[in-house]
Amino acid sequence: MQRVNLTPHNIVIRTDVSNNPEILESDIVLASQGRAFITTKAEYGLGEVDGVPEAEIEYGDISDLPNPQSGVQYIVAMPTAQFLAAAGRTEDIRYPDTGKPQYCVRNAAGQPFATRRLLKAKV
Repeated sequence: MQRVNLTPHNIVIRTDVSNNPEILESDIVLASQGRAFITTKAEYGLGEVDGVPEAEIEYGDISDLPNPQSGVQYIVAMPTAQFLAAAGRTEDIRYPDTGKPQYCVRNAAGQPFATRRLLKAKV
């Protein structure tokens, strides 16, 4: 299976039990190969609630996502995967699982460093 990383950063897939936030020999590192993202059609100001400005965003399409190809998975950001799932495209789309502690290796600052699995969005 070929995996194409369409996020703006490298993705590290941890294949062993180590929680060390450094690249290991056993890690799979997927270099960024571009960025697929959701375009914005319009923004509408909603005013403020308790002094915090709020707005509504109307989304457009996904930009820079190749058409499905046999034997290829596209790794995208979670919101992009969810947007695509809602539009019916799920078979070739995955995103890193960084939400559950057992599947995410974090650095000292608490930021995701590596994932132990990829997820398929479903709506």
